[in-house]
Amino acid sequence: MRKLVEYHIVSGRCVETRRCILDVSPRTRVGRKSRSKRIAGNSSARKIAANEKEAVRRLARIINCNFRAGDLWLQLKYSDERLPEDMEAAKKEVSKFLRNVGSRYRKETGKSLRYVLTTSDTDPRTGKKVRLHHHLVMDRAAWEVVTRYWPEDQCGYVLLDGRGDYTGIARYMVSNACKDAHAKKWSSSRGLEKPIYTEPVIVRDVDGIQAPEGALVKEKTIIDDEETGLRYGYVRAVMPDRPSAKRKISYMA
Repeated sequence: MRKLVEYHIVSGRCVETRRCILDVSPRTRVGRKSRSKRIAGNSSARKIAANEKEAVRRLARIINCNFRAGDLWLQLKYSDERLPEDMEAAKKEVSKFLRNVGSRYRKETGKSLRYVLTTSDTDPRTGKKVRLHHHLVMDRAAWEVVTRYWPEDQCGYVLLDGRGDYTGIARYMVSNACKDAHAKKWSSSRGLEKPIYTEPVIVRDVDGIQAPEGALVKEKTIIDDEETGLRYGYVRAVMPDRPSAKRKISYMA
């Protein structure tokens, strides 16, 4: 049975609210749709744009769940002498960096280093090839540790602020990622916390969608899908503190 429902996606302090049509049949995973056979190279420009937008949201949720004020936002570059031959060589180089920093981090904290990473060789504005570089969000490590394993003059080091929603960073990282519609946009360490999806509740309309009480609204949209004739509502907001929610995920976003 298909119904108009509302559910929330909780990622740290960030709460996304969605109102859309989902399958709420008791024996069916809610919102799970059968997928037609995918034909390689058959993605339209509109579909690619939609995929990239959803990739931004997925990455933002991971960052919002796992990182906060004081953690690191890094850009790792290469000099002419160190420039890898290709993308695969660059990925091996940054993997070595992460192993070294991770080993030092584990000795100092007793914890595994957490990170999300993109590697780029394309300017997102022009589409032209540029020098290979990496964008990285990770647990805070001292500047001395970072520059022990990556040259200081080829490293940008910024501490995350306390905004609680890092969608802007996620958008930047995805825009710099590989443009292949079917390629993975980023890589990450294991064991990262995942967003919490609340159980869907049946609602009457889309226009009544609201952010949680006390939250700061960052985005609110009502979409009229011309292809399906359906309406969808979406709100992204930041709570003053991390909300609690039961981890009962019985459907897909």
